[in-house]
Amino acid sequence: MLSYFPNVKISSIEIYKFDRAEKGASIIKEKFPKRLQIIWQDSNILYKEVFSKKVTLPLDKYDTAFIDGGHYPDIVNNDIKLSKLLGIKNFIFDDGECPGIFPAIQKHSDLKLIRKYPYIPLRKINGKYFVKKNKGWPIALHHYQIEC
Repeated sequence: MLSYFPNVKISSIEIYKFDRAEKGASIIKEKFPKRLQIIWQDSNILYKEVFSKKVTLPLDKYDTAFIDGGHYPDIVNNDIKLSKLLGIKNFIFDDGECPGIFPAIQKHSDLKLIRKYPYIPLRKINGKYFVKKNKGWPIALHHYQIEC
């Protein structure tokens, strides 16, 4: 997103601060200075802190939420509630048809599906892409573009 939209600023909520995540964030921040803020915290805790006004987030205004994280209805529901609390009207959900995500989306009757983007999970092996085979539902099903 930072490459495609030169004026966009992103705040990313990341639950685990581990070496690869920190290194990745560092590389992105180096390439796009002052355009990426990482909040290293559980989004469920962050929701409560923002709701009670104990914490304010780095940007004054947010317009889109890309929700791709905990694949459990309670987690996704709280991520939606946090986004709405911040005034966000546009949502993109990764794995929108996942059994842990779709029920949370359905709970919010004001969310309207705009577009569904199917994509195929790929695995890169020796520079070539192959379709990833999974048991059960695929890891990557659809991106859902939704507005409030």
